[in-house]
Amino acid sequence: NGSQALERAGEAERILVACLRNRLAAAQTALATSNDLAIVCSGDGGGSRPSVEDVYTAGALVAQLISLEPTLELAAGARLAIRIHDSYATAADAFADAPHAGTLRRLGLQADLDFAAALDVESALPRVARDPQGRLRIIGS
Repeated sequence: NGSQALERAGEAERILVACLRNRLAAAQTALATSNDLAIVCSGDGGGSRPSVEDVYTAGALVAQLISLEPTLELAAGARLAIRIHDSYATAADAFADAPHAGTLRRLGLQADLDFAAALDVESALPRVARDPQGRLRIIGS
């Protein structure tokens, strides 16, 4: 799903790959680039349905953007994402509501969920660019 979301965003001037782990770095870099931002979630079902963890993460990113730039104007989707984010005490609580999280736990991959839920622990910020053949490539920060 993530690669499909990146492909949908492929015409953007600049594409950053953000998550909870690099939220602060993503927000700082995005604001240094532009105040005209879009957050694209990968979702479930090939992007046909929103996912709890993606919308929660988008809300966490929007909250960070607002803390750094309080005058940002938010679209309806950003306001909704903040409300979803604010309705959970922690990322772990949000992830517990995600259907896919149950699958990961049954497979013994709780550590993966814990890893994904860590906030602002990475400064690495991958970017996406097109190679000469027009394919999207993830480039290190």
